[in-house]
Amino acid sequence: MQEIDILTLDYQLAELPSSQHRAGLAGLVLVLRWLERQPEFKQQVEAGAVCTLTRLDNKGATFKLNQAGLKALFDEIYAASTEEQERTQLFKNKQIWLDAGVFGSPYTNESAISKDHLMYTRSFAPEYVPYYLAGVKLSVP
Repeated sequence: MQEIDILTLDYQLAELPSSQHRAGLAGLVLVLRWLERQPEFKQQVEAGAVCTLTRLDNKGATFKLNQAGLKALFDEIYAASTEEQERTQLFKNKQIWLDAGVFGSPYTNESAISKDHLMYTRSFAPEYVPYYLAGVKLSVP
């Protein structure tokens, strides 16, 4: 079996089956353009990672990737993000907590941050489900 050093992916818009696929391709282009401006990614490129957009026109896009570049891309797409919440213990001797802030939605695994999604477009199932909930939560043991 022949080992592939650099993988070339060529997408033609007319060949993509749906508007969701075309939107996903647009999301991938945006992530790659953003990634190219990140200092950490520039260091990985200097070390040999290949993850570039070689063609973008009204007919489609072409990408070149190697294993290190694909790892850098997936590490960025699935990277954790921080969310700020405040937690106050209401009583000194009891484990009763009051949490306030922005919470992830318990109804979906999607979030308001696109890089946290498994897909770059929303699925139809959670269409009317919020990405997050803002409010206050009381935790009692």
